[in-house]
Amino acid sequence: MQALVDGHDGLKRYFALLTSIPGVGPVTAWLWLFVFYGQPPLHHKQIASRFGFAPHSHQSGSALRGKPRSSGHGVAAMRAQMTMVARSVSTHCPKFQGYKKKKTQENKCGPIIRNNLINKMIKIMCAIWNSQTLYDPQHTSRFDRQKQAA
Repeated sequence: MQALVDGHDGLKRYFALLTSIPGVGPVTAWLWLFVFYGQPPLHHKQIASRFGFAPHSHQSGSALRGKPRSSGHGVAAMRAQMTMVARSVSTHCPKFQGYKKKKTQENKCGPIIRNNLINKMIKIMCAIWNSQTLYDPQHTSRFDRQKQAA
């Protein structure tokens, strides 16, 4: 697989972008290339929904007041890889360790925290894919900068 990526300039560029993100290794990058190459721009909410990570509320029938839940449906390989990415960053990346610790202190259960981390990683991966820039660990979002200024 790596020889195929190295022999194609476009694949090689996207592979380098994806593997610059913490927690994303070659297998995850190959899977994303296989599924999404040639489809820019990517929309993180559509991808999360497509692979069953986006929580959807139940709005019809007797379940009008049901809690929003992720469907758990989607491509099993992508679900497994994104779970591994979330577990990796929550263990090895200080930024995401802090997020996990904060959510644990808020009494969120493990699967919800992991699903939130997966959605964060999907959002980061889509942003890197669309912007064509390497991951910057010092980057702060526009919303975080606005919160700090207030």
